[in-house]
Amino acid sequence: MSTDALDLDAYFNRIGYTGPRSPTLQVLHDLHRGQIFSIPFENLAIQMGEPISLGIAEMMAKMVHGKRGGYCFELNGLFSVVLEELGFQVERLAARVRYGNPLVAARLHQLLNVTIDGEHWLADVGFGGNGMIAPIKFIFDKEVEQSGETFRIKREGAETYVLEALLPDGWLDLYAFTLEPLYRIDYEPANHYMSTSPQSPFGQTRIVALPNPDGRTILVENELKVRLGGEITTTEVAPGSAYVKALNDYFGIVIAPNTVFTPLNAKAPPPGQGSGA
Repeated sequence: MSTDALDLDAYFNRIGYTGPRSPTLQVLHDLHRGQIFSIPFENLAIQMGEPISLGIAEMMAKMVHGKRGGYCFELNGLFSVVLEELGFQVERLAARVRYGNPLVAARLHQLLNVTIDGEHWLADVGFGGNGMIAPIKFIFDKEVEQSGETFRIKREGAETYVLEALLPDGWLDLYAFTLEPLYRIDYEPANHYMSTSPQSPFGQTRIVALPNPDGRTILVENELKVRLGGEITTTEVAPGSAYVKALNDYFGIVIAPNTVFTPLNAKAPPPGQGSGA
């Protein structure tokens, strides 16, 4: 698949990166933090009726030139292509999201295995709510602190790995994965399901999230949570212009003030009707 549409200068400008372009651990670390602090996780396009494409030109147009965000297939999809262009050894992986759910979920999350000097690093700029901030080395059961949050990778059986986050009430499994490498084309069916199926959780719930060095800002439907250090402020954002303003103020996302969000399991309202957020 061609990478001709990739514009590294525009991407670096989007994430505020001005450092070297060599495939080193420091560059991986800086790019990971740069993207995760600059390009928000968001699934708004699904309920806005916008198609989600994993083509490089489309991802660049949306997340870099259009100053929007994306979800894991877009965020890690673009990040993986950037890394490869810089000479990194990247393997694309898939995970089953757990997030405290005991049921076995489909492999609907993309993440990356980056190898530097023979050592493996887990990279993931697309998990959203409680995702990692910087790459994590594949050392099992080692607690890693990142911007006030703690993570670890544990081994589960012979071939399964689990990323955990430490929450106030204990460790939470975020997702489980294997090291089976995938190709970019392998994510197309999952992307189609997540962006078009009435059963897709993203088709029912709007989520926008953006971490920063001191905390995170998360907007789920109309509930806005701002976490700075150990303090969490929760407010309700009114639909309409207030919601659109919050997207701009907190996440840098600009959308039309009359945008209508339609869940995938809901019948679209006639033109001029329905409650837009």
